[in-house]
Amino acid sequence: IRVYGHTAVATALASLKGTVSGKPFNFTVRSTRVWVKQNGNWKSVAYQATRVASTAQEGKTSAISSNLIGTWRLASVETLRPNGEVNYEWLGRNPDGLIIYDATGHVSVQIMRDPRPTFESGRDRPETLDEFKTAYGGYYAYFGTYEVNEAEGIVLHHVRGSLWPREVGTEYKRNVALSGNRLILTTTPFQAAGEQRRNRLTFERVK
Repeated sequence: IRVYGHTAVATALASLKGTVSGKPFNFTVRSTRVWVKQNGNWKSVAYQATRVASTAQEGKTSAISSNLIGTWRLASVETLRPNGEVNYEWLGRNPDGLIIYDATGHVSVQIMRDPRPTFESGRDRPETLDEFKTAYGGYYAYFGTYEVNEAEGIVLHHVRGSLWPREVGTEYKRNVALSGNRLILTTTPFQAAGEQRRNRLTFERVK
């Protein structure tokens, strides 16, 4: 469910199996329902359900599961605002990093801010609180396991260890777009500065 002010959009994927007039059926349905909040109550105003063809689903399996495995180098990290504006406040214009998916179901993420914060006089360790804070904010990393949901076109990251302690044990959902040697992962909406935002990370396959 995604909430945009007084409007909410709920999407679902359901597998239906049974019999009608003695004839068996077994198929998948993708549905979307729109809700509007009026006088403190949510009211359903639109609903649509579409059958997912099995051939399309098989094609998506090949496009995601088979092609996701490998090492991908970061090309950009964009923050998408509701008004369509794109900003680069989090990690700068040209961050560097890698995401690695292996065949055993493990994932590793390493991202470095542009420009990478450094310490005074070329020291290799921070000595002040400000240096600790800038170093911490200039790098992001976690590792864990992953699984692909072919029907929804997403990958789930199960975080086992992270630079950010609050992430340990959490699950992240990423929308996946694959095109040749390019991988785009888009986060679910998050709250920032009083609005719903998303991060879009673009990677290029390392050959």
